[in-house]
Amino acid sequence: MANTIYSHAFLVGSFNGELKPEQLDTNSWNLVKLTETEYKDRISDYYQSLIDSMVEAETVKQKRPAFLNDVHHYAHSFLTTDNGSGKLVGKTVTIGLTKGKDKIPFDYTFSLCNLHLYFFPLDIVLVAIEFDDSGNDLDDLTAAHHSLVNWKFKEFTNEKLDSALAPLTLLLESKDIADLVTDGNNLKIFQIVQTEDTEPACDLLFEIATFSPVGAVMAMNKQALTPSEDYYNYVLQNNSVSAFYSWRALALVDSFTVLAGEKDFSIWPQLNHYFPLIYLRCIFEKTYCFIRNNAYRMNRSVKNLSEELSDMEKYYFYDNITYNFLPNMLYQAMAKGLGIKEEREELSKQIKERIKQENEKEKEKEENRRDIITLFLSIFAVFSIAWDLCSIIKDAYTGDYDHETAFVIFWSAIGVILVLAAYIFIIKKYAKK
Repeated sequence: MANTIYSHAFLVGSFNGELKPEQLDTNSWNLVKLTETEYKDRISDYYQSLIDSMVEAETVKQKRPAFLNDVHHYAHSFLTTDNGSGKLVGKTVTIGLTKGKDKIPFDYTFSLCNLHLYFFPLDIVLVAIEFDDSGNDLDDLTAAHHSLVNWKFKEFTNEKLDSALAPLTLLLESKDIADLVTDGNNLKIFQIVQTEDTEPACDLLFEIATFSPVGAVMAMNKQALTPSEDYYNYVLQNNSVSAFYSWRALALVDSFTVLAGEKDFSIWPQLNHYFPLIYLRCIFEKTYCFIRNNAYRMNRSVKNLSEELSDMEKYYFYDNITYNFLPNMLYQAMAKGLGIKEEREELSKQIKERIKQENEKEKEKEENRRDIITLFLSIFAVFSIAWDLCSIIKDAYTGDYDHETAFVIFWSAIGVILVLAAYIFIIKKYAKK
């Protein structure tokens, strides 16, 4: 089986718990900012509104709106300079895994590069584990990435991995790294794989993106994980991104995969532009929509939801992010793969439904106020009519005036009219319902 000549990935999820930057140990976590030069370079390629919504810069020229003041990036780095090559290397970790229906055991070695915490508005924090697993067998890679994405941590953990992830573990309320992400124990992956092939093969791209055994697509003897021809063609036609012959990408709900050939492929923009500026933006949008839609389904009200959505529409929910064609194309593909459009439409329906309910409640309150006023006026009228009735009886009485008779007539009249008024009021309320 062929090996990768380069493989780099980010496991990304929504951090499980409430976390603020001031809770971080500054001896372990470093605030990451763009230099002024880097900031200028970014806004020469992307709209400044995108850059300000995703990163923090060491420049007075970056004047962000108040809504974006919570955007920060902190990193815990394992990178050190290798004395032999002079290159930056991470912390080497080996875990034991199994693959296939026969549960064939294998050891998987990778290099932990960085742990990342990305703080966003509305108390949303994304966590990312960056690692390099270059040189691994491709079939081992798809199986390993499947295990990591599903984060069945207790099945493959060991003392060295536990120690490396301790900076994250200490921040969790449960102090259990298995509880790293909220709303289910699964992560998403942004993965870049480079092989010795001249051009990326579509079948291999599909297998890496879907964590399938390598060779499953073209297998002569169909395997359990061999995709149907219709599904295979549908995914490639609707979720692939291809702009240059040297690389091709596939955007799915659990993964964004870049497969590149050996020549003429630049890794730098993938790591420094496409992941931190575009993919993370999509994950943040997806996370926000999921949290709010889930709260709605669970009948948990969210205050100021209309204002929140207005801010999100202004600072995040827009498609054109750059002057260049490729980042826009990547964003649209990532958003489509994650189903962000559908989540946003559901959120908009929720807002409209909530506004409708609030209007109906306000209308009902106004009608109740009118009914109460009408009732009080009716009661006043009852006493007035009863008084007039007694006066008429008194004037028409031929003998001596009987106070007891007048008293009985007065209160009897009030009682009859009140009963009629209450009866009419109740009928009116039931008619509304």
